[in-house]
Amino acid sequence: EIDEGCFGSRSEQASYSQPTTLHHPAPAAASRGMAAIESVYAPPEEVASGEIDDLATLAHLNQDVLLRELKARYAKDIIYTFVSDILIAVNPFKPLPIYGPEQMALYTNKLREDVPPHVYAIADSCYHNLEKSRRSQCAVISGESGAGKT
Repeated sequence: EIDEGCFGSRSEQASYSQPTTLHHPAPAAASRGMAAIESVYAPPEEVASGEIDDLATLAHLNQDVLLRELKARYAKDIIYTFVSDILIAVNPFKPLPIYGPEQMALYTNKLREDVPPHVYAIADSCYHNLEKSRRSQCAVISGESGAGKT
């Protein structure tokens, strides 16, 4: 049920000076319904393994799950993680032996699903899309200053 005047006249709507209140007919029933929904959709409280290369494959993905998994991977010096087609990179602030011709060869002509997450997988995908479509490709690299984008 909505209070009369909730939406007011046109002049009241434009001024936004009148507060509006919505009344639910049965707040107790609504809270029971919300609890039932939360029990079905709440992600499990599990310890992150750090072994999941693509977080989009998880049944439950929210900010807490994402951060837990990134932290577990970071602790294992696994700095790259996919979330579907998005590659998340966490700056290790130390040199890692994950770059060079040998590592690059591991990603050449491979499907993204067949190799661990890496910037080389994105580069290989861009190259193959360029060859296939004969159109320019773009990879967006975003992050704070000093985050290691270079």
